[in-house]
Order: sequence, then structure tokens, then C-alpha cells
Amino acid sequence: MSTLLSRRRPGRMRAPAVVLLAATLGACAGKGARTPAPAGPAPVTGASAVTAPARATPAATDIELYPAAQLAQVADELARVSSTGRTLGGSTTYHYIQGRRSVTGSPEVHDGWIDITVIQAGGATLITGGRVEGGRVTSPGEHSGGAIVGGTSRRVAPGDLFVVPAGVPHYYQLAAGDSLRYLTIKVRQPAAGD
Repeated sequence: MSTLLSRRRPGRMRAPAVVLLAATLGACAGKGARTPAPAGPAPVTGASAVTAPARATPAATDIELYPAAQLAQVADELARVSSTGRTLGGSTTYHYIQGRRSVTGSPEVHDGWIDITVIQAGGATLITGGRVEGGRVTSPGEHSGGAIVGGTSRRVAPGDLFVVPAGVPHYYQLAAGDSLRYLTIKVRQPAAGD
């Protein structure tokens, strides 16, 4: 990693992260009809799901804006109901989730979805790669549980951006007293030849 990318500014996203997020959403914007509830995997887990507020389907020229204060409020609501994520919006080819964790998760594998995540607050150890032993299929193309064998551990902190390719096992490991707030953009894996 270059020196420029490895410098941290607390509470700020690095410029390359902004460029990558903008490019990803821009590339996805023209593919698939917009829907208030995305098709695809069930991205919200936890004791009770928190649903996003009803939104009118915006015109093709409209943008969706989620100010930092609103995202923080959603994360605070997630903490009160023991849920780990709320789907904010999306389309058939992408959707975005505000997440919060205060305990270690279990391994996940998404066969058809790429996860692009920005850490907003807190910290955790991200375990990726290897293989999952003892997991189960929770819905078509979605696997959860078990243990990752042979994975790689990396510490993640505010401002970090990472991309988990489709099919790669991953989960967050939190130390006692730690919490993590993050924004994940799930992008459907392009079909062969796209």
C-alpha cells in the first residue's frame, strides 16, 4: 500500500474511497430498474429487522442523499433493536446497507454479490478468505455460519474501504467492548461476458 493511502485521518474517508464508491454507483446506475426494496440476498441479520422508511421511486435524474447524521441515527436505532443492518435502498443490481455490530459475527459467503464497505466508526478485525467449514445455505447463493479455516486477519478502522469479491468468506471479529459502524454497497456479480 502506498504511503499516501496508508495515512489515516480520523473520521474522514480517503479521496480514493470516494472515487471508487462514485464509480461503482455510476456504473450500476443504468443497469436494472430502481426498486424501493432490492432483490437478492437478505442483507439484514439480527434479532429483529429494521426496515428503511418508505421512499418514492426517484426519477432517473434524482439522487438519493443520506447525510452522515442520518446514517448515524440509523446505526443508533440498530443498536436499540439488536439488528446488524438496515437496507437503505438500491436496485436489482446493487443495494446499500447501514450496518452496526457490537459482537462478533459469523462467516458469510455471497455467491452472486460483491461487498464494498467503508468503515465509519469503531474498529474490528476483518477475517477473509480461506474456506468455511460447518456453514449452511441460508437462501440461494447465501451461506452463513461455521468457521473460516486458513483466512487472513486485518484490522479495520474509520475511513478504511475494502472490497470482498463474490464467493469470498468474510466476517468481523470484535473484542469485548468494541463496536463497528459501516456502510456496505452490495453489487451484483456481473454475468460472464458483461
